[in-house]
Amino acid sequence: MKRDAAPGSLLDLLLARVTEDHDAPAIAVPVAGRRSDSVHGTAEASFSWGDLIAAATRLAVRLEAAGLSRGDRLAHLAPHGAEAVVVDLACLLAGIVHVQLHHDDGPAAHAEQMAWLAPKSLVVAGPRGGSVVPTLGRGVNLLDFRGEPLLLGHGPVEGLAEEVAGRVEACDPDGCSTILLSSGTSGRPHGVLHSQRSLLANAVASSSVFLDEPRDVRLSWLPLSHALPRTGDLGTALVRGACLAIVDDRTKLLDACREVRPAAILGVPAMFERIEDAVRRGAIRDLAGSLGGRARVCVSGGAPLRERTIRAFAAAGVPLVQGYGLAEAGPVVTLSSPRTARAGTVGPPLPGVEIATDDAGQLLVRTPSCCLGTIHPTLPEGSAAPVGET
Repeated sequence: MKRDAAPGSLLDLLLARVTEDHDAPAIAVPVAGRRSDSVHGTAEASFSWGDLIAAATRLAVRLEAAGLSRGDRLAHLAPHGAEAVVVDLACLLAGIVHVQLHHDDGPAAHAEQMAWLAPKSLVVAGPRGGSVVPTLGRGVNLLDFRGEPLLLGHGPVEGLAEEVAGRVEACDPDGCSTILLSSGTSGRPHGVLHSQRSLLANAVASSSVFLDEPRDVRLSWLPLSHALPRTGDLGTALVRGACLAIVDDRTKLLDACREVRPAAILGVPAMFERIEDAVRRGAIRDLAGSLGGRARVCVSGGAPLRERTIRAFAAAGVPLVQGYGLAEAGPVVTLSSPRTARAGTVGPPLPGVEIATDDAGQLLVRTPSCCLGTIHPTLPEGSAAPVGET
């Protein structure tokens, strides 16, 4: 950020992007990475930060007109796509608690989650968003934006910077902003409550590990309902003013890479291991070229990575590093960089994060990105349990 004061909330980052990067690219939707039922035409494949934040501001006003107020929970059901970013930023602007459901969980799981999350409304969006809407439950309103290209809007918002600045002033950076669904080691999802300040701290610390350029393109293919891409893709883009190339059809991931030539790619071990297997079979002859030829770093999280996969990427001149985290910690706790990485390790703690082990060998984490609390299916409807040091 160019302003003297450090950001105190994610809305501060939005204001910086409006004032400093209004015309810089924020969202790209690669032709090669689109589903055939995408609502985006070729002419609308790129959006500036001004476009994106104007669209989010228009949606924030619509959500408020629908009766949602600061602190209300809004469940959100949509496939991965540009519309998911608009909904998330609109909730930030309006002070609404955003709960994005995992689109692939299915209607039965969604209905169960809606019961213990107790949102005020459910928004469905995107070309295939909520094709099967779960049972809403008592008092839950449906806001249906299916098939509506939320990013296209109707031109610029008059006085956009002033509008965002006013919402910055009204923001409570320490109140609950987002509930992330995480299965952890249990296999059964629970909700993790985060404030704007905790997510901001994690995004700033994570982005400081790499030598990103402000105009870097980051490939975004992991659904933003998960904690890792929420910070590692969207949060980092907000900090840096980078462009997110959103791939809504993961079967076309490598085609999208060749089109947009990303500098950074966040993923999970299965993805990188599939690419390495294709190299070993001879199906991919040029690993670096298959990723667009400009990737400076690939980051894997969520599970351990095979060392042979790391070596294959290194041999192709593409650094592949790992990190460790958990949703309750923002989620990133440790992170390697190409400058310091050792194969098989997850790197040192982020700046401001401390780790230790207790007598039982459990890992203890002290982080400014600690969540506010958690919600579990076994708790009374809508209630949360506090969390101390994660």
